[in-house]
Amino acid sequence: MRAILLVTLCVGAQVALGQVQMRVLSQGVEVGTARISQKLLPDGGKQVNLNMDLKNGPTKVVVRQTSSYDAKGVATHKFQETIVTPGPVRTTVIATLSDREAKVAVDKGGKSESRTVPAPKDAPRDDPSEFWFIRDVPRPGTKVSRYRFDMGSLDWKLLEVEYLGPREVAVGGKKVRTHAIKASDGTFYVDEKGLPYLIETSAFRMERVVEGAPRPPRA
Repeated sequence: MRAILLVTLCVGAQVALGQVQMRVLSQGVEVGTARISQKLLPDGGKQVNLNMDLKNGPTKVVVRQTSSYDAKGVATHKFQETIVTPGPVRTTVIATLSDREAKVAVDKGGKSESRTVPAPKDAPRDDPSEFWFIRDVPRPGTKVSRYRFDMGSLDWKLLEVEYLGPREVAVGGKKVRTHAIKASDGTFYVDEKGLPYLIETSAFRMERVVEGAPRPPRA
């Protein structure tokens, strides 16, 4: 469950305008659901929202995350709330981001902590891939390298994104035409509007809910 949770914190980066319902699977078993949405902002940026409900035996995890980006795809603000039951234990992380640093406020079970995490010097943060198939259409082979603040490790990480080109994949037992985007933390298969059909990482698989498709076994 921890591996699934940490990786899902990166999902919002490749999801396009609109809303989609997903199933979360681990080793072929459905362990939860996710709802991902985003909207364009008046300044040309965007806001991405991720809501997840995960279950592993008696343990339940609810994740709520909101990320804001400017018109260049630079993340400016992130909010994350995680509730784990039994307990429950509620953790919130708020990060205000700039080219110089990340100012972070963490509250876990009522205990608060603040820290400042300097960004790597001259670190690239512009990310055109945030607007692929929303505003821009990349050519196959287009690559982007940028630093992103990770809400799990609370540190800056260099990530790479590449548009691989059109791909046909199976989702819910049906074949669909998608655009494949390879990132450091997984591969994203999106439709013509950039909405995800399929997300694959080393820890989990997320599939768009397709009407009439058989459901995988549940945990």
